[in-house]
Amino acid sequence: MCMAVPGLISEINGEVATVSYNGELKKCKLLIKADKGDYVIAQSGMIVKKVEKGEAYKIFEAME
Repeated sequence: MCMAVPGLISEINGEVATVSYNGELKKCKLLIKADKGDYVIAQSGMIVKKVEKGEAYKIFEAME
């Protein structure tokens, strides 16, 4: 089983978003509508789900 960690979109350039995972930046392809500042779930370099800020924080707390 694998667990996806939410990342924060810091930049969007066309169909590619830069996603920050605790400061580590990854380029991911946008498959859904998302904006800078949104928390998202990416799988295999593709953004597949937007996550509400509160839900993202709950996941972060559970990981501590």
